[in-house]
Amino acid sequence: MWDALVIFGAKYLIAVPVLVLLYVLYKSRHKRYLLMVTALSLPVVYALARLVGLFYSHEQPFALMGFEPLVPHDIDNSFPSDHVAVAGALSMVTYLQHRGLGVFLWIVTALIGISRMLAGLHWTLDIVVSAVIAIIGVFLSELVVRFISPRIQR
Repeated sequence: MWDALVIFGAKYLIAVPVLVLLYVLYKSRHKRYLLMVTALSLPVVYALARLVGLFYSHEQPFALMGFEPLVPHDIDNSFPSDHVAVAGALSMVTYLQHRGLGVFLWIVTALIGISRMLAGLHWTLDIVVSAVIAIIGVFLSELVVRFISPRIQR
């Protein structure tokens, strides 16, 4: 039972931030602004994660400790966590529009990170840095959107 929860969190819980952000976009009066921030944030966060991964690298816990992970995965650089970076970006964009749902999604993002650590795929550092990358990437994206489209309401 415990393993099934960890696997669900590590693989499928990422759907929650996606669905909640889609709901917030649907309900928002500021759809254009949120769409622009979201569309810019995701590639920015991904690029930042790849860039940071070039400067620091380590294998997953399962590879270094010699056990089978709960979620099948190739051995590669586990730093940073793409799942947490994407979930964090979606959480942050949601937070810009709806604080309560944004906080809820950050809790979900933390659960995704914890699940991926328990599955043997990531270290704590991978998760924390990924969340920071998400915050920075959304912040930078929002600044760019405000600069290029100052009349778009938030």
